[in-house]
Order: sequence, then C-alpha cells, then structure tokens
Amino acid sequence: MAHALMLSFSSPASPAEEERYNLWYFRHIREVMAAVPGIIGARRYKLEKGVTSGGRSSAHPCSYVCIYELDAENPQQMQTISDAISSALSEGKIDIDPALDRSSLQSSFALPVISVQE
Repeated sequence: MAHALMLSFSSPASPAEEERYNLWYFRHIREVMAAVPGIIGARRYKLEKGVTSGGRSSAHPCSYVCIYELDAENPQQMQTISDAISSALSEGKIDIDPALDRSSLQSSFALPVISVQE
C-alpha cells in the first residue's frame, strides 16, 4: 500500500526563536506519532530560499516543512487522522510552543498517484 502524506509548513516566531522552535519540533514529532494513530513516519526539511527553478524563485513563505507519512488510502482516512490531531491538541496530548509562528502554519494532504510502466 502506498501511504498518504500530510505536509505541514511552518516557521519560527522570530529568528531569535529558531533554535527553541527546532528543539520543540523534534519533541513534537514524537508526541504526534505517539498520540495519533495512523501517523507512521515523519521527516522535517528546511526550505531553501535561494534556489530557482526555470529562472523563477521557488521560495515558499514558510521556513520548514514536516512531511508526515500516513496509514491512509483515501480522503476519509486522512480526515480521521486530521481529526485525531485536532483532538490530541485540544486534550493536551500534544502542544504548540510559542516559538512557532501560528500564522505561518499550513497543512496539505496528498494521496499518491501511481504510474505503471512496462
């Protein structure tokens, strides 16, 4: 089974908060995976602002992306996982540190597109 993805884009609240933000996020990933059934892996990346594609800037407004691998095959299963994340936040099982710029937080969900070639 190919797994769905949740891409979570975010930035630290300020350059001075970046180290705290990264330390918190390292712990946060583990908390989310422990608290939310269906999240089976995660990897974080720092987005590079200076790289161009076809002469055009590829800059995203956020500084980081965390890619969560989900045990989901359809939008309904992805929604169940998204709802579980919301519940874990409201129940205090996972937290949001003030070092995270909440206004920067953006999440997207993706299903794999499978191509078969001979």
